[in-house]
Amino acid sequence: MELASGPARLELLSLGRTDGGRVAAHLRLTTETETGRHFRRALEYQSSGEYDIGGIALVDVVGNKLYFPLRTTTGECLCTTVPRELPAGGSLDLHAVYPAPPEEVARVTIWAPRTTPFHDVELAAGQVAPVPTLTVDPSTAELAAPTIRSLLNNAEGLEQSTDEEGENRRIRISADVLFEIDKANLGPEAQRILKGVAKEIDASSDEAVEVDGYTDNTGTNRHNKDLSERRAESVVNALKGLVTRSGVTFRAEGHGEDDPVASNEAEEGRRLNRRVAVSFTRPTPTRPSAPPAASGSGAFTWSDSLPVIGTLRPRAEAGAGDVAKRVENLQYDINALHRDSTGSVSLVWTVTNKGTEEMNLSIDFKEHLTSRYEGGGTGGVMLVDPAAKVRYGPLRDDEDVCLCFHGLISGNYILDPGEQAVYSGLYKLPEDVTAIDVQIPFYSSSHTIPGLKIG
Repeated sequence: MELASGPARLELLSLGRTDGGRVAAHLRLTTETETGRHFRRALEYQSSGEYDIGGIALVDVVGNKLYFPLRTTTGECLCTTVPRELPAGGSLDLHAVYPAPPEEVARVTIWAPRTTPFHDVELAAGQVAPVPTLTVDPSTAELAAPTIRSLLNNAEGLEQSTDEEGENRRIRISADVLFEIDKANLGPEAQRILKGVAKEIDASSDEAVEVDGYTDNTGTNRHNKDLSERRAESVVNALKGLVTRSGVTFRAEGHGEDDPVASNEAEEGRRLNRRVAVSFTRPTPTRPSAPPAASGSGAFTWSDSLPVIGTLRPRAEAGAGDVAKRVENLQYDINALHRDSTGSVSLVWTVTNKGTEEMNLSIDFKEHLTSRYEGGGTGGVMLVDPAAKVRYGPLRDDEDVCLCFHGLISGNYILDPGEQAVYSGLYKLPEDVTAIDVQIPFYSSSHTIPGLKIG
């Protein structure tokens, strides 16, 4: 773990289903230098103020679910409370009790804040060891409803984009591809695109499909709402003739310029906001029976000399301001790009300060188009499929918290000259995507490391 006070090591010792229909985890935290005052908040959920390890989650990427430790009705975590400090070289055993995923979930990814994920972890069966560091007895405590969050996955394309949240799928189709400017009659490309959408609806079990039209903020509210309604109705009429499954009903609604997905201040944002969204329950996913054959870097392993599979020393764009020019002091090294048998894809990368002055990177790697403030996070780092012209953002939960590095409290994002920090993010890509580009934002520009294989 990269902390502001120095490195620490987090080890997973066991993970297993219990006889009580729960999952118990046993980890160990070891310091490698003296710890700082913010150490005890390094494993909590998004700076919640709970000094425990409640931010360590079980990730079921196929089921789009995120499982957090159980809590009592009074808010106490069935997990270890972390002390403010540990001495140099000291260690602490950590325990947590989780709600159990469905029986068909045999392996999970474990996500811990401010470090790289644990991959391909088997959910062992049978009774697990006692949990002596817990202050709450799991067998007698009155428990609150389990915290199981839906995962949000976004694939952003030029023609169409896909958003998944839990069991729901929303396909956002660019209105610029479906219609001529200010028109509601479907154009020549619409049939090809809507045929693909219809196939996904046929594969779903949902009997009710929602179609919503949207515009950018150009024009009057009344005109935009009317245009968006007519466009939604045109898409519904086309889908009725393309969907072959019986019993499917459609609802069309126009929203005008409401609910933008990007900023209307830039043309790219306005293009994303001009859309028709088709929403339905996603088809039942197939769980991989075995991990795919490795073709790239493989799973990340910590070592004194980190592997490098791609590197970039970016240059500032012509005419960039003094702040943006700081990017010339950075070097990006990709250390690992790995898909495991659970379907998750992890990216591990290092940023090094090659300049002569301290650099504060607290908000430099956020997603600028949607203006998300990541608080020292790396939520703007995208994986880009250049062939399909689709880019994938890090997974998020249904509170919009990114499964990427967050350094708001104790993360290592203030770099001295020559210092480096290791960041990571968790993604979900189609199985047939085996090579991607990594796109790293820095203020108003982005820098790309191309042609990386997923191992």
